[in-house]
Amino acid sequence: MQILQHSYVSNSCYYKNVYLNEEVMKVGIITFHRAVNYGAVLQAYALQYAVEKLGHKAEILDYRCEEVDRAASPLLGFRKGEGFKTATKKLIFRTRKNVSFNSFMKNYIHLSKKAVTHEDLVKLSKEYDSFFTGSDQVWNYGCAGNDKAFFLDFVDEGKRKRLCCKLWNREAV
Repeated sequence: MQILQHSYVSNSCYYKNVYLNEEVMKVGIITFHRAVNYGAVLQAYALQYAVEKLGHKAEILDYRCEEVDRAASPLLGFRKGEGFKTATKKLIFRTRKNVSFNSFMKNYIHLSKKAVTHEDLVKLSKEYDSFFTGSDQVWNYGCAGNDKAFFLDFVDEGKRKRLCCKLWNREAV
């Protein structure tokens, strides 16, 4: 079994893979990782996993987009006229689902420091060599509004920017 050890190289975001003696990039991934949606969370995990399998260090940027956080709220989606019993069952189910998603995130997703504002993202971007954005839903205006962070507008021009998504079910982007 191979054990890969990483050591920080000063004045650089690069890590050194001691076992293979080669430089490893630190990759930041911005996506809808906090959406309480199986596809969104599994896509974030799969991209993180794929980048790590290529030998790089991957972190999901813990960016808190207001639109995505609002959509993930367990209080969202109650219908007018629903009985107390039905509403209570829904709230309990959604709360348990949120707990399960948070547990998965804690155990499997490598998160960066929390970023709430564009300025937080700009500061955080200095720690990475390359960036990915995806999934296809980052292009969906209904999901994140007009949040340009998902288009990597906070990243310096000299750094690598990559898109990871499959566009489908849309006639025009």
